[in-house]
Amino acid sequence: MSNRGRWSRRVVLSFAWYCCVATAPASAQFTTVLNIPPDPDIGHFQSIGAGTQLNVFDDGFVGTFFGAGATDGTSTNVEVNIYGGVVGANFLAHSGSMVNISGGSVVGFWQAIDDVVVNISSGTLSSLEAIDDSVVNISGGRLSNGLGLLGSVANISGGEVGTIGSLRGGVSVGDLYGDFGDSSVTISGGKLGGSFSVYNGCEANLLGIQFILDGSDITSTLTPNVPLTITARERTLSGLLADGSPFSFDLNGGYTLGADYFDPGATLTVMLVSENVPEPGGAMAGVLAGLILSAGSTRRRAALNGT
Repeated sequence: MSNRGRWSRRVVLSFAWYCCVATAPASAQFTTVLNIPPDPDIGHFQSIGAGTQLNVFDDGFVGTFFGAGATDGTSTNVEVNIYGGVVGANFLAHSGSMVNISGGSVVGFWQAIDDVVVNISSGTLSSLEAIDDSVVNISGGRLSNGLGLLGSVANISGGEVGTIGSLRGGVSVGDLYGDFGDSSVTISGGKLGGSFSVYNGCEANLLGIQFILDGSDITSTLTPNVPLTITARERTLSGLLADGSPFSFDLNGGYTLGADYFDPGATLTVMLVSENVPEPGGAMAGVLAGLILSAGSTRRRAALNGT
């Protein structure tokens, strides 16, 4: 796919995310709604299917290996909203599901698999891997051990990613073997820690108000709102993102575990923005919460199953 095509795809996906959050369906549009509490906690190795909305509030608990949607990808209209409480490790969100996180915590490693949308505006998480055409939007919260993108797209406008992690922390776009060359990330804000890896065929786009390449300020050479591809490697790229957050990446062309890596076959762009990028997700979180709380008459424990 051309750079223009990828850029257009990201814009469409970001706009679609805004529309989904701004016009999020009320609980009445789901066949089954589970509110935890007051509904009972969910144990380990349980799942929810099509037409189900799960809302996890303070003091709620969802066990390990919880699944949103069928593993074969046949489920539709599945939504998980985490406002508080705890979701155990190895949470798996499958095709047809949307996950909105505005509080609480997701423990350990979890995955969004096959065309899943994940919106994170607050909360504490460990590590997330998005696979096969999934979209991750991060406007707040803390993803302490990092984000991995395998054939998926991420938009980061706030929050913290990889700020506590280990050698595998940070942001990883694609994989070392080149099996997921259509992965991309757009970063306009937030705090990034750990290593930043962009593999062959993948793409990273930085939106900011200042860019410094190997000590030279290149901001004045940029045309506002027009991306510029950076082909240089073995240098340092730093500056300020659109929200004013500082960043600094080593553009290493060779791979070393734990270090930044920008494969020579990867695309890296910078774009000067004329004003700070808005965060529609945060503004709409309260509206969505209100819709959830106003309709709880169709709660059913029977929505849970072990498949």
